[in-house]
Amino acid sequence: MAAAVLALCGCAARDSAGTDAGVNAGGNAAAQLRYIDDRTSESFGTVQLGPFRSPTAPASASASASASSEGFSVWTGAAALSPTSCAHPESQATVLGRLQRHGETLRFRPRLPFAAGTTYSACVDLRRLGHTQPQSQRAVLQLTFTPSSGAASAAPTVSEVWPSSSEVPANLLRFYITFSQPMHTRSISEHVQLIGTDGTPIADAFVDIPNGLWDAQARRLTLFVHPGRIKRGVGPRTVQGPVLTTGHRVTLRIERPVLAQNGLGLAQPFERHFTVIDADRASPDPTAWSLRMPLAAHGAVTVDFDEQLDRAQLMRFVTAHHSDTGEAIPGSAQTSLDGRSWSFTPREPWPATEMIVEVQPLVEDLAGNSVGRLFDEETGPSAPLERVSPHPTASAPVRLPFKVGRDG
Repeated sequence: MAAAVLALCGCAARDSAGTDAGVNAGGNAAAQLRYIDDRTSESFGTVQLGPFRSPTAPASASASASASSEGFSVWTGAAALSPTSCAHPESQATVLGRLQRHGETLRFRPRLPFAAGTTYSACVDLRRLGHTQPQSQRAVLQLTFTPSSGAASAAPTVSEVWPSSSEVPANLLRFYITFSQPMHTRSISEHVQLIGTDGTPIADAFVDIPNGLWDAQARRLTLFVHPGRIKRGVGPRTVQGPVLTTGHRVTLRIERPVLAQNGLGLAQPFERHFTVIDADRASPDPTAWSLRMPLAAHGAVTVDFDEQLDRAQLMRFVTAHHSDTGEAIPGSAQTSLDGRSWSFTPREPWPATEMIVEVQPLVEDLAGNSVGRLFDEETGPSAPLERVSPHPTASAPVRLPFKVGRDG
């Protein structure tokens, strides 16, 4: 299937005969099949059947959208559709997705968003779905639609790359790439490379995840440097060597075409340059962290760390609590661009009682080392003497108590 993107539908939802894909029988609402083109709707980008009345239909089902299994088919391309069945030519690719029940509607949401400029066909066999329909309701509904990108749409940009610093350790574990808008994720690994000092791509630099590891909004892409080339004494590193070498300069490059869900791509390739410094083989040290609390009752509490920590993990694994009850305090958190500090602003004024900032031991530094665990610890009689032992707080959260007007 072509690159799949969410888009406005530039045409009316109509069946192969050029009429609305549904009928109204004797004043009773008949089921209609349509593509949702309203960008303000939470069902935007779906094919919707409604009203759908079936007491036996599941609320949610994973579907390949084949008529033989679910009675709800979606595929690429237009076709001369049969008025009595949902069969389509084998040469036209089936669109995979999920069927979900929402009240009296049944929605098909594709696994990958529909592609702008691509024609699709949808067909529903109401008999196979167990739909209770008016007597004159057609049993088979058909629809052809072509999403458009929308002339006012903006091209995507890379809004942030983490680590934000120009220097990275030789055992760096991950990159985060954040885009300005939701992206089309299919085959993203083909377009992201790490370029070595000699100007050629570094082979097998990243863990091979063809469609990438994305956040729920399809905006932040996580790239893992191949761990087998980070850990000492394992096969890939022994055979291929490390991905990053101290003293070398590398370039993270995103090649075109990389498409957003609005159908537009990066205007030009993106590059960010890094200098590789010595490997980090020590755990973050909580005894070197400091806590700052402003006097204002609505002010932010801030934790400063001894090194750069994973920003995404800080947002997940650092929280503020009441000391006596353990109840979470409502508010908003943020991190510095370099991951060296975390701050939290309460929604309501701070209470007069003692509170706690809690840091889970899962938080890692740039090399994947956490408070209680080293990502790569060399062992054996030839291992060098380094500070590699975990801290006493290895298995428990780090708890930093504070009160309003008192710095930790």
